[in-house]
Amino acid sequence: MRRDRNKEYNRNLLIESALQLFCQRDYQNVSVDLIAQNAGVTKTTFFSHFKSKEEILYEVDINQLTVLNERLNDYPLDGDFLSKLVKAIVAMAVNLHRTPILTQNIIHLGTISTKYRTMLSEVFRNLKETLIKYFELAQSHDLISKRVTAERIAEDFVIIYIGIMSRWSFFESSSSLEMTMEEVYQNYIKGIISK
Repeated sequence: MRRDRNKEYNRNLLIESALQLFCQRDYQNVSVDLIAQNAGVTKTTFFSHFKSKEEILYEVDINQLTVLNERLNDYPLDGDFLSKLVKAIVAMAVNLHRTPILTQNIIHLGTISTKYRTMLSEVFRNLKETLIKYFELAQSHDLISKRVTAERIAEDFVIIYIGIMSRWSFFESSSSLEMTMEEVYQNYIKGIISK
């Protein structure tokens, strides 16, 4: 029991250490040794939890999708559902993309690592599938128009997410990610709300 707690504690230390370093430095300037040292554990401990630095970022993404899904499950299907859905997606983005450099690192890694690009594609597929489920529910309760499929709306949400993250990290890092993302999603929603 205690050993399991220590393993989980070390795993979380490694994740936080890596995120802290990726928020401050370019991906290639963050080594496994540095992550382990910053976490106060050994390189062996790192490899007992993760095969690579990419796996840490992937796990963070997957955990955030789980949190998003749990939040959405708690929201009643009422007139505020879409606003709450947007706020949940925005909260996920802000939590995942703590600094522009972290987002730049994620984008860069997706271009140089086939393995991470595959992982990231899976994350976005999972996000799309999660959103399809909720948009279908919203359509069945006449909260949004049925003129556009739930799949298309979910696809648009993912594309907007990726676009805003890229734009913010490279061009508008002084602006509020939260405000920018929320404004764009709210404008999109105006076009799909059932009248």
